Amino acid sequence: LVVPERHHQRRLWRAQAGPGAILAEGEIVGTWRHRMVSGRLHVTLHPFHKLAAKEMNDLAREAEEIAALRDANDVVMTVGAD
Repeated sequence: LVVPERHHQRRLWRAQAGPGAILAEGEIVGTWRHRMVSGRLHVTLHPFHKLAAKEMNDLAREAEEIAALRDANDVVMTVGAD
C-alpha cells in the first residue's frame, strides 16, 4: 500500500462522486458504484448491454479484490436497471 494507515488514505483519496467505468477488451461497457453496508461491499453494475459470463466472472473477481482492500467480509454484486 502506498499509504498503509486507513485514516491517512481517506485524507489523501476522497470517494469520487461519479461512477467507475466497466472495461472489457479495452472498451467501456458500463458503469459501476460501490458502498459499504454493515461490513459488506455492495457493488451495483450498470452495463450498456448484457455482459457475457466471462465478463461477469471477471467483475466478481475484481469486486473481491476491492472488498479485501476495504476490509469487507462479503461482497454483494447486483446488476441495476437503467
